[in-house]
Amino acid sequence: MPKSDKDIPQVTRDFLALVDLIKNEHLKKLLESIFTNESVLDCFQTAAAGKLWHHNYSGGLLEHSYKAAKICLKLARLYPDWIRICF
Repeated sequence: MPKSDKDIPQVTRDFLALVDLIKNEHLKKLLESIFTNESVLDCFQTAAAGKLWHHNYSGGLLEHSYKAAKICLKLARLYPDWIRICF
């Protein structure tokens, strides 16, 4: 399987830094319970996001999730109520 050309440890740190920004206690607790599990995190870092077209390489799921979270953060700035609820 092809691999990401990104620095996976750095993308992981950047992704987890976004999780740290979340203020909604329920959402944050859920995400922390998932991503503090080392075996889950290891799989998340090496999984492909898609089978054929979409981030279809090792590390693709992490890259996709990080980019999607960044998009959500940018959208939240356009809708201040979202920031108050989630971030």
